[in-house]
Amino acid sequence: TTLALSLSLILSTNSLSLIFILTSFFLSLFFNSRINKRLFVLDNELKPKFRKRDYFKRVFYLSQYAKEIRLSAISQKLLKDFNETSDDIANTIHKGTKPIAWRDFIVRFAFDTLINDGIYVLYLLYVTLVQGLVSYGGFVALMRIGGSTTGSIRGLTYLLPELQKNSLYIDKLRGFM
Repeated sequence: TTLALSLSLILSTNSLSLIFILTSFFLSLFFNSRINKRLFVLDNELKPKFRKRDYFKRVFYLSQYAKEIRLSAISQKLLKDFNETSDDIANTIHKGTKPIAWRDFIVRFAFDTLINDGIYVLYLLYVTLVQGLVSYGGFVALMRIGGSTTGSIRGLTYLLPELQKNSLYIDKLRGFM
């Protein structure tokens, strides 16, 4: 409701303002979708490694394995494998999160902050002060309603790709079933 009312107010006051909001929305939606696909791939790559590391942890703290560990020299081998697996997990996370972090920075800075909070404000100042198409009250109204609209749309740009990521997990589960 908030989004529909905000968009209708923007359309009735200054329809060109909608270009900034929609541009930011579609670019954020596209990049957030890519980020969530990368997160899904990274999560699937890490799951077997986490399972392997958890097995080594379980062996060390469960009482049923305590006798075997004390009677043999297997503890050094298990500890070495545990450390190698932990290092492999850390390397995978480091390698996999770097492109995700850059894309997230681009979305948050370029599309959310720069377009909505920078270029949009400059446009409104130009339309108000130079062209005189919008009154000062209209400027304030467009600023407030633009912030409200971008807040609502920003929520959608994170929600829709999250739903897409969840559908990838559901597809994986359906394939398993």
